Amino acid sequence: MNAWGCSNLGSSAEEVNALGESYYDKYFIAEELTLHRDGIAKYLMTGDFSTQFNFFQQVKLYGKKEYTWFYTVCKLMAFNGSKGSAQNLVFLSSPIQGIDNITERMHRVLELDKYIQDNYWKFNQLTKREKEVISQLANGKSNKQIADVLFLSNHTVSTHRKNIIRKLDCNSFADLMRFAIAFNLVDGQ
Repeated sequence: MNAWGCSNLGSSAEEVNALGESYYDKYFIAEELTLHRDGIAKYLMTGDFSTQFNFFQQVKLYGKKEYTWFYTVCKLMAFNGSKGSAQNLVFLSSPIQGIDNITERMHRVLELDKYIQDNYWKFNQLTKREKEVISQLANGKSNKQIADVLFLSNHTVSTHRKNIIRKLDCNSFADLMRFAIAFNLVDGQ
């Protein structure tokens, strides 16, 4: 490890080496390590060392509360020295600024995708009129306003609302809004 790496970890190379396996627990996220180790193992098993294995990882830097994202390149290199040739696995990690925001956005997209997958069957249970009522509710309309816009009685709108709540198993207006946004039932989306 170079001086920059040691400085950012708040340790000397000797201290890092003395940590042994606990080095990984101290500075990295366990779930990510498993993926990276598997990827590195596959890279080594291919035997095509004209390529490299690249990955993103989060590292706990000295004095920081949050992990910092790094882009890491792993390459098997041959070295010729006075004692013959040897192969070493070399890692080069560079911090990436701004990836936290991208990761956060991707996480939200993936959560939304999972929510849609988990609730698509509910969406399919709704009638066209119930979807229209949800859209009106999500856009802030009252029962009377919905009745006027859709040419329905207040009683019919109330019945649709009860059926919607039952079908969607909504416990709050926030639940209904989340559903409406996920399934593009809000005007202006």
